[in-house]
This record gives sequence, C-alpha cells and structure tokens, in this order.
Amino acid sequence: MKKTPGPFSHKKNPIDLVRNGRKIGEATGGEYILNPSQVSKIKGLAVKNNKDGLHSYICSIIKKFEK
Repeated sequence: MKKTPGPFSHKKNPIDLVRNGRKIGEATGGEYILNPSQVSKIKGLAVKNNKDGLHSYICSIIKKFEK
C-alpha cells in the first residue's frame, strides 16, 4: 500500500479513475485509498464505539501506507 503519487492538488495533479474508458472518479497526490474490507472494519469499530481498537487499526493502516 502506498499513497497516491505527486502533490496534493486536484488542479495540478489530477489522477483519473477510469473504467471502460469512462472517468468515474478522481484522486490526487498524497491520498490514501481504502479497500472495502478496511472500510468495513473501520465502520464496525466505530459502530461498537471501540475507540482503542479503531485507533489501533487506523495507526496500523497509516504505518502500511508510510512504508
């Protein structure tokens, strides 16, 4: 896992998300893109109000992106 490349600027560094030749979204540099499993885990911890678990999980994701 890595952050998206380049500077954070939709104007100067747009990163198009394309499917079947059609733009379906846009990211820019320095962003983290989470997969459905990661989001599901975050939601589950948030709904349970598991602050320690949520904090720990978010920290682990950030460490993976920062490698």
